[in-house]
Amino acid sequence: MRGSLDWNDCLGRTALSLAAENGHADVVELLMQAGANIEASTKYEETPISWAVMNEHADVVDLLEKTGVNVEVPDTEYGRTPISWAAMNGHADVVELLMQAGANIEASPKYGRTPISWAAMNGHADVVELLMQAGAKVEVTDTQYEQTPISWAAMNGHADVVKLLIKAGAKVEVTDTQYEQTPISWAAKNGHADVVELLMKAGANIEVLDKDGKTPIWSAATHGKADVVELLMKAGANAEVVDKWGHTPISLLAIIEYVD
Repeated sequence: MRGSLDWNDCLGRTALSLAAENGHADVVELLMQAGANIEASTKYEETPISWAVMNEHADVVDLLEKTGVNVEVPDTEYGRTPISWAAMNGHADVVELLMQAGANIEASPKYGRTPISWAAMNGHADVVELLMQAGAKVEVTDTQYEQTPISWAAMNGHADVVKLLIKAGAKVEVTDTQYEQTPISWAAKNGHADVVELLMKAGANIEVLDKDGKTPIWSAATHGKADVVELLMKAGANAEVVDKWGHTPISLLAIIEYVD
């Protein structure tokens, strides 16, 4: 009987994994009672609890964690533990369940990104707040680009998350290793005026240089972000600096606007 219980499909998913993935709590309970392997994994090390978490089936997660299932197993494809998946997808209820089960809120098996980094990157302010209340570090840097949660949030325009992190004391001058950009550089480049404003109020340097020697106003102008250019000018950013082709941020913006 056990062999048939742990049958797996071409992706390595057992009946229990499939039931967990699709949120069938009653089937999950029956299979566990029959002796199904609760730690059965696919070729990427995804276990039943991984599938339940990825698809926000909190009732299934609750059932599985009560059996003492391993809540720390990372998949080998992305290197994320269940709590990282839940944080990345904004499933606050599942994050809370996993924390209650003892999940490591600083887990970072691959790339060095912890759950709070994943939540910040995707704009899940409720999850960020939940993790901070549990003691998650706001200055943690990933091992790929050395970006902190506030860098990820600023880059992607998540003003509510940036605001939370600033309030928690996150540094606004941290630079990544790939482009040497600070949060305000990322926000300016991507046209997130509300984030730029928040960062300026927090004391961010508006004349900071990135790897290419560009200030935030230059980054904004290069990418045609007129509202950010205007905002930075009002804050006193130097709009008169000339590049090697004789352009100022304003003349470059005019060229881009004309071409568009």
